[in-house]
Amino acid sequence: MLVGEQPGDKEDLAGHPFVGPAGKLLNEALAEAGIARDEVYITNVVKHFKWARSPRGKSRIGKKPLTSEIKACRPGLRRNFTF
Repeated sequence: MLVGEQPGDKEDLAGHPFVGPAGKLLNEALAEAGIARDEVYITNVVKHFKWARSPRGKSRIGKKPLTSEIKACRPGLRRNFTF
């Protein structure tokens, strides 16, 4: 199981975790470790994409979630997995 912090812009638009630049890096790391991506449960602790508009207004820049937002989403992970 791999748990990311929150979706990025590409993940938010696609509706799936780790499909953007971080997903590419993750795929390379998994391949190097000899682990098939479909053998790993991949999710994010925070399900919403918190963002701010870029200075030029053309893209969405991810903002770090607050500790309270992470804590609020934790029960969703705990319901499905035992830590």
